[in-house]
Amino acid sequence: MKPISAKAFGLLMILLAIWIACNKETASPTANDLSPFAKKFLSLNSGTMNASAQSKNAAINQSYSGAVNSYQALSGNVSSGGDSSIVGAPWQSCATITEFDNSDGSHTIIYDYGLGCSDGYGDYKNFVKGKTIQTSKYTYQTSGSMVTTSYLYRYKYENYGGRYYFNNDSSEWSQNGGSSYTGESFYDTLNQQFSGGYDFSDTTDYSYGKDSYSYKSLGKSHYDQAKSVSEKNDYEYTSGDNYYKSVVTIPLVSDYTCYSKIGPRIELVFWLTYVSGHEVIHYRQDGQEGSFEIDYGNGECDNRITIVENGKVIPIDLGKDWAVLAASTGH
Repeated sequence: MKPISAKAFGLLMILLAIWIACNKETASPTANDLSPFAKKFLSLNSGTMNASAQSKNAAINQSYSGAVNSYQALSGNVSSGGDSSIVGAPWQSCATITEFDNSDGSHTIIYDYGLGCSDGYGDYKNFVKGKTIQTSKYTYQTSGSMVTTSYLYRYKYENYGGRYYFNNDSSEWSQNGGSSYTGESFYDTLNQQFSGGYDFSDTTDYSYGKDSYSYKSLGKSHYDQAKSVSEKNDYEYTSGDNYYKSVVTIPLVSDYTCYSKIGPRIELVFWLTYVSGHEVIHYRQDGQEGSFEIDYGNGECDNRITIVENGKVIPIDLGKDWAVLAASTGH
């Protein structure tokens, strides 16, 4: 047998190296392949999205109730009807609830958890303390079967916080600050269809696990009985010189019908993932700067998103990968 030449051997080694590299590249990336910066953003965003979605959904529900109740007050002959899927999963509150009217025509509801109590449902429980204050104001007019309601909704947190528990996972959290929404809703009493839109802003200080940061957002959304669409949702997290800043490039869509399609699965309630949309995140953390993209999908009711970072396309299932993300930030 003729011995292999040094040149042929060298060429063989190069081909072998290329083959190994190609096989490595074809391995599907996972959440572990995300940079620590992307992992931290997703972990931070989970807590903020939960709080933000609660106040946004409350604003939408309040505007819906305001439109229906306004018509009931005028006619007295229409039921609330409509689609109640916006409300989401049932929640048992342990707060002391106080309601009163203000001199400017607005209405305030205070949820006071005092030094702390346990609320939630199923396996998902919160130890909650502090106070939330919700204030709403409505003016309305009718034209034929259409009721148009102009509304203002403010949500304020005062030393609001606690600890959540799910299975063996637990994290402390707190909020101080608030958000506001101004918009219009439309309720067609003939076919019981509901829609509307609002501008919103939010300035809140958070702590979540070992992280403390300030959150600011400014945006515009519209909605109907099935979904909410964030046309603009520019927001940022800041902590000292560190920041994450997001700009929406394709509107972000929350699909309320997912609750009826899948049921109140805990990962949907906790992560509150958009079903479609796209945003770009720029960051500066510990002297390093960079960016990545998030694609929220094609409208399916799932918790799957795709991260594009440093040339890698990384699929993430937030319902399954949350432990990897939380562990990366010490939550």
